[in-house]
Amino acid sequence: MSTSTTTPLPKAPNSIILFHYHFSPYARRIVHYLTLRHIPYAQCLVTPIMPRPSLAALTLSYRRIPVLAIESTIYIDTRLILRVLETMDFPDALPPLSSRVPPQMKDDYAAMQILLSRWVVDAGVFMRAVSLMPADLPNLSDPRFIKDREEFAGRPWGSREARERGKPESVVAIGDVFGVLEGTLLRDGREWLFKTEGPSMGDIEAFWPLDWLLSMPSALPETYISATTHPKTFAWIHRFRTLFAASKKSLPKPLTLSDADAPAVILSHVSSTSVPEAKVDPTDPLGLKAGEEVLVWPIDTGASGRERGALVRLGPGEVVVRKGNGVLVAFPRWGFRVVRAGKVEGKGKL
Repeated sequence: MSTSTTTPLPKAPNSIILFHYHFSPYARRIVHYLTLRHIPYAQCLVTPIMPRPSLAALTLSYRRIPVLAIESTIYIDTRLILRVLETMDFPDALPPLSSRVPPQMKDDYAAMQILLSRWVVDAGVFMRAVSLMPADLPNLSDPRFIKDREEFAGRPWGSREARERGKPESVVAIGDVFGVLEGTLLRDGREWLFKTEGPSMGDIEAFWPLDWLLSMPSALPETYISATTHPKTFAWIHRFRTLFAASKKSLPKPLTLSDADAPAVILSHVSSTSVPEAKVDPTDPLGLKAGEEVLVWPIDTGASGRERGALVRLGPGEVVVRKGNGVLVAFPRWGFRVVRAGKVEGKGKL
């Protein structure tokens, strides 16, 4: 009589799985956060372009990276991911970064953090940074990558010549970012943006696009943006990098899960007997009700990845849907559209 054994699933540290690829600038800010707080996690490395089998196995249509799973809830968009992680305590981890702000200043700094985030993400800072990617990067000569990004952005990528013509304007725009930091928050010689003992959420919000740009040789002209022209900002970037490197060295490497194991671990947390409590704001202008099938998607880039599920939660800051496999998918409200399934902005059935 033969017996078969089943290999047990790996255990993700803190039940966290980060889906990302190493060059993703948005993923880097989640890695910065987890590392600075000394939070161990697992990762599933995906390709920069579609398809992504690990996420497809979870029936996820959303296509922006990173996404982060905690048990059987998948969090979408780095702004929501950071907000959720800031509310959580983990064994042996450092306290949330917002705890470094003096209590009497928490409201002021919370507002400043949100404004920094929206300045970087929504006001064009990041897209200016993207436009400064050196033309000789391998991905920029790969037709598959360009086609993927055209589908992602919903518009043509443009010729190499056109992109090069636009770079001087982007250099000026990024120079303005360095100038704002140099001439305001860092002007008095402080170590961290909010005068905290270590990096706060404000530093997390402002650091990542500048760090990403500076990681690419020749992306910025040194005659215009350098440690000579912006010494305090470059010193701040160096401090952040040094602290991040030291924190990374003190932690175990993230557990890397395969395309098969990562979704299996998430699905193993789904309980057929545990249905989350529905919390749908009855005053929400959309007039949606718990249990309705809805579509959710980002309104800027990646709009083709529309997530469908039963509405579980809807409030000013978050919308959560339940997929057919029991996985919950949580989105921020800012920057995302929520529509009844079968209707897209009143234009009829899909």
